[in-house]
Amino acid sequence: MRSISPGTAVKGGLLVAVIALAIAFPQVLTNPAVTNYGVFAMIFITVASAWNIFSGNSGYISLGHAVFYGSGAYALGLMAKGWNVEGTTVFALLPLVGVIGAGVALVFGLIALHVRRHTFIVITIAVFFIFQLMAFNFSFTGGSSGLNSPFLSWPQATYNTPFYYIALGFAAGTIAIAWAVRRSRFGLQLRAIRDDRRAASGAKLLGPLAAGWHDRRRGARRAHHRARHAVAEHPAPVLRRVPQPDPARRGLPVRHPRLAARHHADRRRVGQEASHPRPLGGRRDRRNVFPGGRPPRTPRERQGGSSAVTALLTTEGIKKAYGGVQALNGAEIAVAEGTIAGLIGPNGSGKTTLFNVITGYARADEGQVYLDGKAITNLGPDKVFAAGIGRTFQLTRIFQRLTVLENMLVAAQHSRRQRHTVRRRAMELLEFVGIHGHADLLAGSLSYGQRKLLEFAYVLIADPAVILLDEPAGGVNPTLINHIADRVRELNAQGKTFLIVEHNMEFVMGLCSTVTVLESGATVVSGPPEMIRTDKRVLDAYLGVDLDNPEEEAPSDVAS
Repeated sequence: MRSISPGTAVKGGLLVAVIALAIAFPQVLTNPAVTNYGVFAMIFITVASAWNIFSGNSGYISLGHAVFYGSGAYALGLMAKGWNVEGTTVFALLPLVGVIGAGVALVFGLIALHVRRHTFIVITIAVFFIFQLMAFNFSFTGGSSGLNSPFLSWPQATYNTPFYYIALGFAAGTIAIAWAVRRSRFGLQLRAIRDDRRAASGAKLLGPLAAGWHDRRRGARRAHHRARHAVAEHPAPVLRRVPQPDPARRGLPVRHPRLAARHHADRRRVGQEASHPRPLGGRRDRRNVFPGGRPPRTPRERQGGSSAVTALLTTEGIKKAYGGVQALNGAEIAVAEGTIAGLIGPNGSGKTTLFNVITGYARADEGQVYLDGKAITNLGPDKVFAAGIGRTFQLTRIFQRLTVLENMLVAAQHSRRQRHTVRRRAMELLEFVGIHGHADLLAGSLSYGQRKLLEFAYVLIADPAVILLDEPAGGVNPTLINHIADRVRELNAQGKTFLIVEHNMEFVMGLCSTVTVLESGATVVSGPPEMIRTDKRVLDAYLGVDLDNPEEEAPSDVAS
């Protein structure tokens, strides 16, 4: 039998004491004025807990949340008046009021779906004032006088007691829901949004539905208790739609052969004849990424041709401009499956911009991006990720106020695996990169190099077909650089494909089988490291002079 720790026993005892005091409150303090304060306290506890479900977890501050509170009161008053509902029968309308509140919350969620925090705050204030003007100026709402609700013929001395117990029940239920959300995958997603809105893109419109439901019923009960309806003060909490990792048929690093052995290659490229086992997971079915079930055909397919071997990831003629700056000017790259490819070039040559275009964080003005022969050009980051491309960033993007393990669970939260299986797998990947001993620490307390490793493990748990690493050796010590290189080689030996942007030439030349050079947004040359080391065009790009005319100075307007 599992023992209960002293701390848990104390907390449980305090909880039981608080519940007992709350239940006994109107029986001990019978003064109507005092019990009226108790009703208000329970209502405000409920509204605050509902507000905390979204705004407290996500950091998106709602300053108009009581729009639901007030609209619930008006909804109950209008239905009671229109349907001639009297007496205690009015309580039967509360579930319907909750449904209406969820609908209103969903509408405002869709309106504020793609905004940032500051804009979200402005929208919530605007929604509040809009509802206030509507309530004060429409005749069916009673204008500034409001609406009368059905009066209950209960004894005056105990009139507040039934309302208190109803409010207490809703307060306890809302607190329990808030606690459950905090401990759930959905709550983890909300807390990830608080740290990095774009990186955490996965939650749907569940928050506004839940909070709208609770606040509508709070407002209805409060209005009936006061027998007068008035406008309230707080709008809908709204969740952003953010990218969702593809449910995983994931594999594991080779140091865990017992689990990794279950995964095998299950598909072949067109025309490829030799088998190529992939312990880290076969290529996923990507049909759901493309509207209509089939992605656009590649130029080769449109011409009716085929090839024996094709690159897994290719770009063709990618152009991208920011105002008058041409960041990419026809950039082309081809990454064969199962290889480690490097992408190098001077500062401002467009390497990270090309990564952003490939992964959907920037839209290409011209050109195409293909993954396994299928066009993924200008898909959103969520769809590119679901298609099978994962990436790290030049400046690490982790959730600093979550623990290291929670960071991993955010990446795996849409997996259909059981929670304990996901946690075990996350720990195995943390052990693979070497930071499993920090699993319970806040990610913000890690060193810069450890954050790089965490971000690497974060990408691995989604098991992408192609992994893009943006300067993995930047800003870390030589020992950690060698550790990262060893992990990349180990994964590549299992069939993983990498594309690496890096300024550390020793790292690139010792790790990559193919290197592509960008300069001023265009591809200069691509080939094995031995060729790149001595290529005149590469030396021109890095030294900034034409070796055929060494006296000529480099141009000063290199595109970024």
